[in-house]
Amino acid sequence: MAHPYQDAVQAAVAAKAGGRTLGAGCAGPGGSGDLRRDNGSVDWLIPKSPRLALARALGVDMVPFEFVISTNFAAAGQATNTDQGPNKPISRDVLLYNIDIDIQSPNAFVGDEFKSQYDYFFAFTSGIQGSLNIYGAQKRNMPYAPLRAFNGYCSPDEPWVVTEEQIPSIDFTTTTALPTAGVVVTVTFIGKTPAIDTTFRMSPVDAFNCLDQLGYCVDPARKLWGC
Repeated sequence: MAHPYQDAVQAAVAAKAGGRTLGAGCAGPGGSGDLRRDNGSVDWLIPKSPRLALARALGVDMVPFEFVISTNFAAAGQATNTDQGPNKPISRDVLLYNIDIDIQSPNAFVGDEFKSQYDYFFAFTSGIQGSLNIYGAQKRNMPYAPLRAFNGYCSPDEPWVVTEEQIPSIDFTTTTALPTAGVVVTVTFIGKTPAIDTTFRMSPVDAFNCLDQLGYCVDPARKLWGC
């Protein structure tokens, strides 16, 4: 049974035959396809997520998607909260552009007129660190770093891909004693995902086959994915 994207792929192949530039195979010094080759382009995405690459090649709209990893330090002092997972199943490939950090200490400076200022600076000097872990395909574990360093993990110019084969989690720890109980840390991952479900319901093999039909160079990425 043909995949729901097959008609769109065949239409794109026909457009290519009619003179439209799509993939250019593996030939030539520039490699294949999307001549921009910038972060987020088709060629850049192929080894990271063939599903996202296919969606980009076919011009599928991308819609906002976010997930949250949070933890609550229930007691004052030093503590470690390990393996804190996302608030919902991701179940799709996501191109992440931003990571936002929010630290709330509702029990600190209660009743003080300058509480908002205290909270703002506490978020920068709390001593709370995190270790970002990716389980599943292409597993990796990042060392502990101050939470504000997470902002450098991705950006609109340097996006980061999380696939449906991966599950992110964070180990949180304190390097200095927390002054009060009930400190809540919320890490929000902000990105985009294809608007059409069939993009991320297909297997990597199907996505590679479609990209191959469109003329993109996929052989090196197939080997990386074991396809």
